[in-house]
This record gives sequence, C-alpha cells and structure tokens, in this order.
Amino acid sequence: MTTAADLNVPFSTAEYKRVKAVRFTVLDPETIVGYSVAEINTVDVYKDGIPIHGGVNDPRLGPVDVRSTCETCGEGLKLCPGHWGHVTLAKPMFHWGFLKATHNVMRSVCYYCSRLLADPKDHRVINAMKIRDSKKRLQAVMLCCRSKKRCAVVVDAEEEAELGTAEIEDETDPSKKFAGGCGYLQPHYAVVNTVMMISFPEGGEEEASGGDRKRPMAAEEALTILRRISDKDVMRMGFNLKENHPKNLIITHMAIPPPHVRPTISFGAQRSEDDCTAKLMDIIKTNKMLHTQVEAGAGEHIIGEFSKLLQYHIYTLSDNAIIGIPQAVTKSKRPLNSIRSRLKSKEGRLRGNLMGKRVDFCARSVIGGDPNANTEQVFVPRSVALNLTFPERVTPHNIDWIKKLVANGASTWPGAKYIVREDGSRIDLRYVSDTASLEIMYGWKVERHMHDGDYVIFNRQPSLHKMSMMGHRAKVMPFSTLRFNLAVTAPYNADFDGDEMNLHLGQTHESRAEIKYMMLNPRNVVSPQGNKPVMGVVQDSLLATSKFTRRDTFME
Repeated sequence: MTTAADLNVPFSTAEYKRVKAVRFTVLDPETIVGYSVAEINTVDVYKDGIPIHGGVNDPRLGPVDVRSTCETCGEGLKLCPGHWGHVTLAKPMFHWGFLKATHNVMRSVCYYCSRLLADPKDHRVINAMKIRDSKKRLQAVMLCCRSKKRCAVVVDAEEEAELGTAEIEDETDPSKKFAGGCGYLQPHYAVVNTVMMISFPEGGEEEASGGDRKRPMAAEEALTILRRISDKDVMRMGFNLKENHPKNLIITHMAIPPPHVRPTISFGAQRSEDDCTAKLMDIIKTNKMLHTQVEAGAGEHIIGEFSKLLQYHIYTLSDNAIIGIPQAVTKSKRPLNSIRSRLKSKEGRLRGNLMGKRVDFCARSVIGGDPNANTEQVFVPRSVALNLTFPERVTPHNIDWIKKLVANGASTWPGAKYIVREDGSRIDLRYVSDTASLEIMYGWKVERHMHDGDYVIFNRQPSLHKMSMMGHRAKVMPFSTLRFNLAVTAPYNADFDGDEMNLHLGQTHESRAEIKYMMLNPRNVVSPQGNKPVMGVVQDSLLATSKFTRRDTFME
C-alpha cells in the first residue's frame, strides 16, 4: 500500500475534525456543474497521442500516464486525486437507480397540476408523516395516493394562495367541488422493462385532446411534473428540500469520472481504454447526434429513436445486467464491466478492495496439525511474521534491543517495518538502505515484526460460540501453514482437509494482557455452556497414551 511517506508528501498540520454524520443525497445539476472542471462534448479522445480538451480523457480531469501532468492541480499521476467533468444532455433521461422512486413520486402527484393526490388531513397521510425513513415515508404516501382516480385534494388557504388555483366543479355533478385540486382524471403508471408507461383513463383529458391513451412516458415529461411539485408536498413525500428534490431523480447533467477510476492500459505504442471510458464515449457520441437532430428540428420519431439509444447507454453504464434490455458488449463480444459490477460481489470495490482481509493486522492461511506444538501454541509462517507488526514504544529499557531490530530492517526476521515519530510521520524501512545508522529517539514507536511468544487470537469461522476465538502464543516457524496441536481442534470444529483460520495480533499491551489472562487456550478448557471440557487428547495422542499405560507395556 502506498503511503504519504512513500510519496514524500509532508505531514499535514491541519486540525483534525470529527465526522458527525454521512448522508447520501442525489446531486442536483448545479452541484454537478460546480464540481466539474471541464465540459465533455467531444467524441475524439486523442490527437497525435495526446488527450484533447473536451474529450473523456481531458487533461483537466487528471493525467492518464506517468509522463503527463494534470492541468487542474499540476500534479502527476501519483499525487493528483482526479477531477470530475460533466456532459449536458440534449434531452433529460431517467436514472436506472432511481426509476422506482420516480415511479412512486409520479403515482403520488397529479399529472396536470403536480399536487399531492391524497388529502394532507387524511389520518393515513398524518401517520405517514411520522415515518422518519425517507424511502418508507414515500412508500406510505404513495399507498395513500394510488387509489385516487381524480385530483380533488383539500388544501389550506395559504397553500391555495401560493398555487393560485380556484375551486373547480365536477362536470358530472355540478354540486360537487374540488377545493384546491384541478379535478382531472389521473393516468396509471407502470414500469415495463425499464420503460415508464403511462395509461390515460377513458374520457380523460388526453383522449379529449386526441392523444394516445397508452404510450411510453418521456423523462422530459416526467421532469416537467416533478419541477411543479410544491415545497410542502416535497417534504410530505420524505424529501429534504435542502439536499434533494424529486426533480433531481431525472438526469439533465451527467458527471464524468476522472481517468483514475477508469485507467488506460498501454501496450507499447498502443492504448487500450477501460470499459467505462468506451461507454462514456458512446454516451457523448449519441448525445451529440441527438443534439444535432433537435437543433435541426427533426421529426419526433427520429428524436425518439436517438433518445432511446442514449437512455440505453446511460442504463448500461450503471448496470449491464438489467432484465429486459440486451447486454452491452465490447468489440470482443465480452459483456461490458458496468459501475454496479465493479462495486458488488466478493471481488468488488467494497468487499474485495476496501475490506481486505476483513480486518487489519490479521493473517489467514490453511491450517495443519502438529503434535510438536503445545496446546497453547500456534506455529506461524515466517512470511506472516514479517508482515504482522506490533508497535513498541522506545524507552531507556528497550532502546538497545529496538536498535538491533531496526538494524535488521524490514526483510530480515526479527526486524522492524516502520519508525513512527511523535508528530505521526513514518519512516518505511523497506526503502532505507542503511538502517543501522538511523537515529531513534525516546517516545517514538517502532513497529517490529511478530516474535516468538507474542499473544495472538486464533479464530475459525463460523464463530458459533466463545471458544471459536481463543488466545495462543505464537511460534515463528518455516513453511506456509498455521499449525497447532490436535487436542485443540474440537472447540474450533476444525479438520485438516483444507480449512483456513484467522490469526489476529493485538496492537496494545492492554489487548495482550486480555489475551494472556482471559482468552488463552488453557483458560477456556471447560465450556460455560455444559460445564464440561471441550478439548482433550485425540487421535495418535489418545492411542499412544492407552498403549503406554498398559500393565504389560515396558519402556526400554
């Protein structure tokens, strides 16, 4: 792992801040443009091997190789954090991740005047207002509104004055009035294979105007309805006005990620672009063609076809495994690696990269039995001992011993990997040629290798009871498996047919004391569940003990 010390970055003296909360919201177009350093509107990526301005690898977004420099921050590939760009869409588009939420909002408001269909004074709506979770509140409000066939809500005087609508009589019953509502019959919405379908009732306004009773709903049409929703209705549906609005569920400006998350692979003079980059190029190309058709005043069917193609590319960029639409493939007919596929699954960003070995300061390897190990010992491979470290504070009592460890360096056991100064800066001994000449001060910490006798926690999953995690004393040995006495297999429910176990090295003297006096294997022989031993001699040890103790057995 590359650290700030490896890159010669000075240690920051900025004041530490405590994170109180993290909130995920939908980015509005203004925020996307505000974060952006460049508008991406050019299909071409390179000219004479150099990234061009306006392309998906615009030099303002960050460098694409070690030879180039970022035009925004002036740093190279290692230090540039990457900068976002944006593309302005020729037509608004649905977001696949928010299509269900968009559908719920559309079912909750009037198609014609964008008012909430349910009466705010209805006890079901009042109960829904008490739900704090925004998703559950929107679902509850939608359930209150879905049975409403006509916009006939009753609102307070202040809200009616704000919206400026008068009472409207029902044509079928002049004595009935719709206070605040427009009185029109409401259409039915359904999502069919990623397409939002809208169906108008017989005798409704759409039929009277000569329109189709059932047709696909364009994102532009949905955006017009969502923009008209009043602030009070927005809050009633569970949205936070300060952070998100239902209109932001529709994409009008699309964020373009920096090249760092979609790196270019070079083979000599040839470049191979990431799947995400290739899909972004398709989006920009289709968006430009759609913009040209709109500017030229092309027919609705032509604009509709280009809009469908652009919507397809946006969908498959975020998720290429949507049921109902064909998978996007590369030139070699391989399914495109979408953003969702990079995040999900065991090999994704979260579980595969961020989580690492589930925890830090942990080792995992295949286990094996060894009758030479004491019941409280675990034989640890030397390769593991070179990686797992314990921070030792430098004192007058141990400075000579620590200097010997530092002199051995990071690749010789027993040695050390890092020196941590009092200001928090680190010296990586892997990159120090003459470790013996390093000066060490009292109060510094030295992260030394694991030693014989270090107390560790040994664990086999699934951890079904207390004895699935017990303390052991480490013994550094050759070979690459974790080995321990066969008598200890029962509480772990372990066998040696390929099982793997985890080993954790405590990082404080307090944790070492807890392992030694509370978790150590000999202190957990008796189970608290059955008040009986959970481990004992097995296999060869049991058989040998039986033979040795027979009356007619004599030892020479």
